[in-house]
Amino acid sequence: MKDFLNIVYIIVGVSACLFLYLLMSPTQGNSINPRGLCGTTAKNLGCGISIFPGYGNPKEGKKLFRNNCAQCHDKSMTKDMTGPALSGSMKRWSRDTTQLQLYFSNSPAYLDTTTDLRLIELRENWKPTLSHKFQLSMQEVKDIMSYVKGSY
Repeated sequence: MKDFLNIVYIIVGVSACLFLYLLMSPTQGNSINPRGLCGTTAKNLGCGISIFPGYGNPKEGKKLFRNNCAQCHDKSMTKDMTGPALSGSMKRWSRDTTQLQLYFSNSPAYLDTTTDLRLIELRENWKPTLSHKFQLSMQEVKDIMSYVKGSY
């Protein structure tokens, strides 16, 4: 009986964790809860705390965004400025922070060699202004994208 109760406790605990994760996770193409619990995302709780390892710190990302990106990208992430709106950018990059880091470090060279049709269109539409040459660490890229994702 004691073993049975331990198994039940484990199942209930795992189920509760899964439920909370799903509750906080943004949904894709679903209007049930697109922003997650309390309007935040599963990756950050809106206060600079990352609850899943491997994701960035939005507080650090905000500082990096202000110093590197805000000159060209609107802080609401939803409007074009000198650079394009950034809302949905992680989804468009398939959450590939390695490719984003390469892009940030030398966007003209990256765009000249890409075969991604979306990026080719981006290059054609924004060519005069696309010129990222930032030396950002992988963690800094994750921090910026965590901030961007939580800002719209």
